[in-house]
Amino acid sequence: MSPNAAASVEGNLDSNLPFAVALYSFSSMRYQQVYGSAEFASILGPRLITAIAFRPDAVTGIAFTEALTNIQISLSTTQAQPDSLSTVFANNVGADNTLLHSGPLVLSSAFTGPVGGPKDFDVTINFANPFLFDPSLGRLLLDVRSFAGGSIRPFDAFFVANDSVSRVMTFIGQNATSTSGNVVDTLGLATRFTFQAIPEPSAMLLAVLGAAIVFQQYRRKHVTAG
Repeated sequence: MSPNAAASVEGNLDSNLPFAVALYSFSSMRYQQVYGSAEFASILGPRLITAIAFRPDAVTGIAFTEALTNIQISLSTTQAQPDSLSTVFANNVGADNTLLHSGPLVLSSAFTGPVGGPKDFDVTINFANPFLFDPSLGRLLLDVRSFAGGSIRPFDAFFVANDSVSRVMTFIGQNATSTSGNVVDTLGLATRFTFQAIPEPSAMLLAVLGAAIVFQQYRRKHVTAG
């Protein structure tokens, strides 16, 4: 999870953005959160991110199920540092930016875990097409565009200067299509990532490739001889 140091510690703040647009009477919003590469020091080499998860705030959270009508979620490898995100969204986005979800999204939590927190990471978003991330190449950027609805109660968050997470987002007077944000601070949602090793080529695939190579060699030999 990120921040790693707070895996078993409740955050010192909460936030329901970017998934609670309706509570603020916004038409839409854009939200970017960066995760420092040191958070992924235990990940050796490139890995596939197949899901992310958040946890409810122990004090202000509740069990819920919320159907969001239009959400876009992207990940990329960014050169931006925590607490140093640009207000211009494009400046933070990496060259490998990948759209992982677009459209309706149902989020839910059973609000389980210790009474005083931290609660379980059960607000999960699975990706049909995983994102390939190599921590040695930079930091991880979460980029969310929320186009409508949403009144989710707060998630657990950390507001600590010089830690591994921070955000930039649109607020009053801006929306999801804005090219820049007007709120930049050190807050970050506690986030858990699900990693998967890059699959090795299957034995059948290797056999097919081998057969194709043999066939091509055979064909060239006999065409030349003919």
